[in-house]
Amino acid sequence: MNVCLVRYNEIGLKGRNQKEFQNLLIKNIKRHLIKKRIKFENIQKSYSRIIIRTNSECRFLKLVFGVSSFSSSMQTGLEINEINAAALALTKNKKFSKFRVSASRANKKFQYNSLQINNLVGSEVNKKQNKKVDLKNFDLDIGIDILDKAYIFIGKAKGPGGLPLGIEGNVISIIKNKKSLLASYLAMKRGCKVIPVAIKKFDINILRKFDGNLKLRIIKSIKDVEKISEENNAKAIVSCQTIDDLEKIKTKLIVLRPLVGLSEHEINCKLDYLNSL
Repeated sequence: MNVCLVRYNEIGLKGRNQKEFQNLLIKNIKRHLIKKRIKFENIQKSYSRIIIRTNSECRFLKLVFGVSSFSSSMQTGLEINEINAAALALTKNKKFSKFRVSASRANKKFQYNSLQINNLVGSEVNKKQNKKVDLKNFDLDIGIDILDKAYIFIGKAKGPGGLPLGIEGNVISIIKNKKSLLASYLAMKRGCKVIPVAIKKFDINILRKFDGNLKLRIIKSIKDVEKISEENNAKAIVSCQTIDDLEKIKTKLIVLRPLVGLSEHEINCKLDYLNSL
């Protein structure tokens, strides 16, 4: 069976709140699946992973905050011969000369530890594919996660990381230039649900990649911002101010300035990355 294996890092550090973070991440993933009309059987938690039962590669996960990485994977039972067969099937049509196996055993009931899995699967691929094992200078990395089942994959696609969108509540983001879009993105990455506002129309499509429900609201003054904040229970404003143009904003709301610690070069690099998504 093919599945998509989803990893998260920061959520795993949230202690007693971890379940809330996981559930919101699953909810956000499901929303994207439905919107993109991707067929899936179900989504489940397994140890420190989220499993999406689908044949899709789920490329949209690179836009889901909270996801650190993901892989299209083969699921097998917890038998070493099944794991070996899956590894051979995945590598059969790949062009490579050297490889390594990187196993992770979250399920400690599995009879082999990570090093033993690496050796057993590596030996099988070496014998059947006639390829060399090289732990440092490898062309191919065969990943294996031992959870409720075994999940075998090649390669990891990077997600945006951060916290699930919405976990930190609503904030108002004042949009006036490209830096505003970056400030909004960084607030969203920290789990804030952004409500974009502007004095005049501005293209916010880059933010809609992460939250398709965003609508830009046109305002006349800061008083309109506070009214919108009351209507949406927003406790903060996101500003694109940097250390070079720092000034006080007359408002009773908390002001968040995600760019204040960044240099102009860092801001431009992050903007380039945002435009590349």
